Amino acid sequence: MSLEKERARGDNAKGILEDDLFNESFESVRANILHRWSTTGIYGGTEEREFLFLMLKAADEFKAGLVSMIDTGKLAKIQLESDKAEK
Repeated sequence: MSLEKERARGDNAKGILEDDLFNESFESVRANILHRWSTTGIYGGTEEREFLFLMLKAADEFKAGLVSMIDTGKLAKIQLESDKAEK
């Protein structure tokens, strides 16, 4: 992928993570999963707890993926600026 495309993807990811509606929705989903996880029964709730734990981890990985795209975009921007300065 080109440096310019990586930079643009980073900017887009940053916009998503800074969006109030995204953050409100993400935190609402995460809170709902945590609530459901904490209220599962002691007996017989093992499968449900494991499923909810995986959902929580998937949500966190999704957000971490956006952060990674931001970091990659920042590095691409630095490289683009460096390449431009060398010319």
